[in-house]
Amino acid sequence: RMLVSRTRPAAEAVAVAQALGAELVPMGSAGAKAMAVLRGEADIYLHSGGQYEWDSAAPVAVAQGHGLFCSRLDGSPLVYNQKDVYMPDLIICRPELAAAVQAALMKVRAENPHTPETAASEKDNRLAGVWQEFCTRLADAGEILLRPQAPVTPLDQAEGLRYLSRLTRTALNMLVDSSDPDFPRIFLLTDDTIKIGADNPDNLYQQIVVRGDRDYRIWGKRGTVPYLSIGSKANRYAIDGTMASTGEIEFADVRLDAEGGFEIIASREPKPGNWLPMADDTTLLIIRQTFEDKASQTATEMHVERIGGPVVPALLTPERIDAQLKGAAAWVRGTANTFANWSEWFKAQPNRIYDADQTVFYRAGGDPKIWYGHLYYDLAPGEALVLEVMPPACRMWNFQLDNWWMESLDHVHQKIWVNSAQARYEEDGRIVVVCANHDPGFGNWVDLAGHRHGTALWRWIEASTYPVPACRVVKL
Repeated sequence: RMLVSRTRPAAEAVAVAQALGAELVPMGSAGAKAMAVLRGEADIYLHSGGQYEWDSAAPVAVAQGHGLFCSRLDGSPLVYNQKDVYMPDLIICRPELAAAVQAALMKVRAENPHTPETAASEKDNRLAGVWQEFCTRLADAGEILLRPQAPVTPLDQAEGLRYLSRLTRTALNMLVDSSDPDFPRIFLLTDDTIKIGADNPDNLYQQIVVRGDRDYRIWGKRGTVPYLSIGSKANRYAIDGTMASTGEIEFADVRLDAEGGFEIIASREPKPGNWLPMADDTTLLIIRQTFEDKASQTATEMHVERIGGPVVPALLTPERIDAQLKGAAAWVRGTANTFANWSEWFKAQPNRIYDADQTVFYRAGGDPKIWYGHLYYDLAPGEALVLEVMPPACRMWNFQLDNWWMESLDHVHQKIWVNSAQARYEEDGRIVVVCANHDPGFGNWVDLAGHRHGTALWRWIEASTYPVPACRVVKL
């Protein structure tokens, strides 16, 4: 019994099955197929249609740990944590069948010298099955709506459904249209309608897909935005919800010319002048532009190019778009579950700043110069949440309200946040913030915008100390 893709059986697998006299058994994910071989429900899993490393890394580790034979189709070992995470093919089978499977492969290839990709395209180049598999994997992200702790009000569920559509939109932009590290482009990860992980209303979030073994030139002209940083990251949101920092540069340390122009080199090896470090596993650059007032301050102009790259992009292949779509679906599911986990953590300590090690937030891509104070608010009708704190010496600070899915509330039409430049301070210098559905007449009002529960976030940016705001619930 040989397992093959449920929607797109590889032509080479079909040919090998015929040579062995094996029964073809369609099945879903790589993990399900590997475990079916492990449990003795099937004998061979052969795939030559391409995957990402994260599709098979864990199943292969478990299979090898239980004595199954695992390799590439050519017999070479399966190697993970590579610069290019695309995995073209694999075999998982009972060890006593390995020689017969590889002999059948050699015979099939000798009789048909075309590559599996060519053979498949000659037979049928329609890719409806790829789209169907993408939609199936994407649908799995809907599990966050069914979590036991997920809110079930019509508003919360509707926002959750919209949130998944927004994640899908940005994932396709990042991992399909903007994914070529040889032809990098600057794109917005979030905007006024795409919101992720307590996105800052004062921020412009821009990203660039890169690879650690390339060098990049970033250039432009400094605007009047007061805080600007670029971080290089190893984006593993689709795998374990982390985004490790591999280098940071803040524009207070960037040398500018007389007109405000700049050039930064991003690379593994140190470079003279303005240099942004990268590492072997760097996959992303994140640009954070933080404003005090977006209406009066100007963004920094940015451009990017690879140094020494090809002249034109390579033609798209079925294998590449298949891998890109699978990566997008995995990113949506991984991101949705990461921040659903966070909301559940915060919910365990309602109406107070969540007590957590800051490294948790830095591992998810947070700026190491920012202190993050997340909270979960849960208010009855007529109640408000009041936060008070004496601010330290700091570059900037802000506070915002988010929904349960950790999307910032509507900051275009409602005042759901406050920052250090906008705030009114008490006579003794304290900050008082009041989260309510209407202006209470004291402190700095931020609008709950019809939400009785959700998440929120306080940021201290480049602060000398990190006082935790005191929180209390009051009746209005």
